[in-house]
Amino acid sequence: MRLGDPLVATKDFHNLRKGLIYRCIHRDGIANRVVLTWHPKPEAIRTEVTILGRRQFHDALDAEVLTPFDAEPGLPPWLSTLAGIDLEFLEERRRAEGRKRNLLRLCAEREDALQGILERKFEILTANSPKAAIRSRVKALKGDGALEPRHNTERVTEWALLYLTYGTADALYPATVLNGRWDRAECPGESDGYRSGEYRRLSTSAIEKCLAGYCMHQKKGRPLAEVWTRTLVTEFECKTNPSRRGGNYRSSIFHPEGLEFPSYYQFRYQLDKKYGKEAVQLALHGAHRTRQRSKTSLGKFSNEVSDYLEKVELDAYWVRERPRPDIPGFEPAALLVVEAVDVSNGTTVGIGFCEGAERGQSYLEATFSMAVGLDRLCEMLGVEFDPDLIPQPGLGQWDILDRGPGTILDKVALAFAVREIVGSYQGQSKPHVETNHPKYMDIHMGAMAKQMTSSMRVVELARIALQAAIRRNGSKNVESRLSHRMKLEEVAPNPISVHNWQIRNGHTQARHVPFEKAVRNFLKVDSFVVVPDGLLLRGQSYSSSELRKSDLLDQCQGLTLKGYVHSIAAKVAWVEFKGRLVPLKADLPVLTAAGEQYVTLEGLAEMDEIRRRLKKEQRDTAAALMLEAQMVDLKQKALKPKSRPRAANDETPSST
Repeated sequence: MRLGDPLVATKDFHNLRKGLIYRCIHRDGIANRVVLTWHPKPEAIRTEVTILGRRQFHDALDAEVLTPFDAEPGLPPWLSTLAGIDLEFLEERRRAEGRKRNLLRLCAEREDALQGILERKFEILTANSPKAAIRSRVKALKGDGALEPRHNTERVTEWALLYLTYGTADALYPATVLNGRWDRAECPGESDGYRSGEYRRLSTSAIEKCLAGYCMHQKKGRPLAEVWTRTLVTEFECKTNPSRRGGNYRSSIFHPEGLEFPSYYQFRYQLDKKYGKEAVQLALHGAHRTRQRSKTSLGKFSNEVSDYLEKVELDAYWVRERPRPDIPGFEPAALLVVEAVDVSNGTTVGIGFCEGAERGQSYLEATFSMAVGLDRLCEMLGVEFDPDLIPQPGLGQWDILDRGPGTILDKVALAFAVREIVGSYQGQSKPHVETNHPKYMDIHMGAMAKQMTSSMRVVELARIALQAAIRRNGSKNVESRLSHRMKLEEVAPNPISVHNWQIRNGHTQARHVPFEKAVRNFLKVDSFVVVPDGLLLRGQSYSSSELRKSDLLDQCQGLTLKGYVHSIAAKVAWVEFKGRLVPLKADLPVLTAAGEQYVTLEGLAEMDEIRRRLKKEQRDTAAALMLEAQMVDLKQKALKPKSRPRAANDETPSST
């Protein structure tokens, strides 16, 4: 057992009370005693101290009066919901939500205030009353000016006991996780608060009547107000009291016996609490009206952000044209495009591609283009671009994704601090990026009947999609996102102009990512084989001036090295050597037409398969030709007449 481990008392024993959880914070061998701390209630932010003799403490352990309790040893019970959660992550999420108070900094300030107390730790724990000793020390520090007058003595005493019990500043984290969890129904003997108008808090029986009335009277097309009045008649037996005063007609609802009944807003609140607002709207209005009319009251989706790259939406669509095959005999796969769109200004900040199916790698490559910039991706694909339409590179704070392959970004801690996965069947969950999709395209793979075969290759279709995304940064109308200040400064209502205004005025949350780190985190990892004249990837040779300047070829001949490559822009690659990235470029054996060096990773695999097949066929052809040559040679030897052996006395005539 370690100091601070939780122990639960199974029965009353000396100073121990049954059911309470104790933690041993000090064992005094001189005074033969043990100091224990405990909390009266799990939700009560209060710590008490109990002192037991060492013999009594060990007797309690031997008799199993104190037994180990399964609880988080490093956090108080009111912070148990934070067990295992990175507090830095929570703080970044709070900052993204616009919270100005830094709770981690508050923890550090509380820990600093305890330094004068922790210096006397042994003296405090050996005192007859440790809690009283802490109070005396706090008052002395306030008198000396070491503690500010704003520090309440009881509050600082509580901090000191928490720190001594749990041994970490995380225990001083404010208990804001308990905010909003008070349930008055669990404490019927306590005050319900100030009476609001004619209606008070509903009892449990009245809430059950509300739910029963809703289940009885709800149907599509019936307004909720009518469901409420029918419930008042059938479940609560209410009546009306019409009156006419001064020519005005009024009518009120009352109960003949003076019993309670819900107001309209109380009735609606109980339904929303039980079933959820969306479920109630669907039951009363149907899916079409809920989607078309009810959703409009939620406001603009960009209202919740103010900075560039504060939130980013990622979504995929299928290109209408099916590319022609790079290699005859291979059926080309459809091209999928993943776009990343900034919520605040509507700029397309990243784009990724994939062939044949929606895969997580396409989302990683879209994040890669965000980190390094669309201009770098244009250079990799050989696309001409206008630099004035390229947004500032960087990664954002919050991304919104579909359920599916895009969740691969959860495994990359570098990608986004906060991640939001949209619910199922929510068509308006990512409106900024979904409205960017070309109108003739369908995001569902099963509905591609309009697809047609194109005369362009996969790389050419990817170039067109990239150029269209960049052009959209200057042509899209975002007038509805212009603030008053933007209008006064006559900012053009297009995404890139709003983006430039945000950058000039510091409205950005973009995080700079080094190029090498982006390559290692987001590009596809592959194996490169070192050969005398370069490196091979699926039969494609790679080389570069940086490679020739290094001693990689001399030291790693015949070895396999780890490298990184873009699935569509496989013309360039990077390989790891001595902790650094060596850039590579695809080599062609002969001078060919422009653009032939641009090939996809799938194309390399197909060409490697063809290369292996042709190599085998050539090997068989060479063997067949060699066999044929040997057969001809044997045949000629068989047809040649044999020479007569010459006698020993034959003389060869000499020439004169």
